[in-house]
Amino acid sequence: VFVTDSSLFRKVNKRAITTNKKIKDSAALGIAYWDMGYFFQGKVVKDSAFYYYSEALNIFENLKDYNLTGEMYLQMANIQMKIKDYSGSEANTIKAIENFKIENNNRKLYRSYNLLAIVLGDLEEYDKSLTYYNEALYYLRKIEDKLLGEESLINNIGVIYRNTKKYDKAIENFESVINTNNIFVKNPNLYAKALSNLATTKLYNEDTLGIYNLLIKA
Repeated sequence: VFVTDSSLFRKVNKRAITTNKKIKDSAALGIAYWDMGYFFQGKVVKDSAFYYYSEALNIFENLKDYNLTGEMYLQMANIQMKIKDYSGSEANTIKAIENFKIENNNRKLYRSYNLLAIVLGDLEEYDKSLTYYNEALYYLRKIEDKLLGEESLINNIGVIYRNTKKYDKAIENFESVINTNNIFVKNPNLYAKALSNLATTKLYNEDTLGIYNLLIKA
């Protein structure tokens, strides 16, 4: 059934692409390309996903749809990050930010700066990574329904502090996450991650008090 559904989606989508080309409906064609990119990304076929996102990007740029243009740059940057094309990912994320700023899209700006922070962290450029995490936090705090995104960022900033041997700051961040109201229920994975990070940071800081209990909880 899975294969049949996938085959059906591709047939329907290709028909939509062909039809929209004929009637010169650029917006619908861009959406069809985007859908196909999303489909291939879900199937972890990164090269095909990247191709369709880039096709959609060309259309949305011509339409001057800044939100959708930014979204395509961001999706492409995500793929590049996963295949460790960090310079390409950084460049496309910056282009995404330029578009999202035109529309004052705080949610997408948060996602973009968060991705930049991850990329720079992987490159061990920790000062830049920390700057981008703080930018992500700035835009996240402008969003009303942010759920536990802020706690996740605080945890990631703690990792940067740990990697730069600022252990006291790292511990402060991890404890802040752990003490978030109902985090164990709302996001048990983040809770466990913060406990583990706190334990390893205390080890690095040669503070072994309570580490066993932290690891058991994690």
